[in-house]
Amino acid sequence: MVALAVVLKLGISTGYIGCMALILGSERATTNQAKEVAGMVTSFSLAMGLACGSTSGLVLAQLVSR
Repeated sequence: MVALAVVLKLGISTGYIGCMALILGSERATTNQAKEVAGMVTSFSLAMGLACGSTSGLVLAQLVSR
């Protein structure tokens, strides 16, 4: 039950932070072209961060299980 609560808390906080980064990243730009670039960069960064986090989690799980 504790593990479920921790995962839920981390999921909600990470989702909030990720969404705020996407929203505020493009709001800070001044021109339309800069907003497009900022949106692409923040989306790419979020996707790469999620992929790297998932991959490192799988690697760590394999290392621990040995």
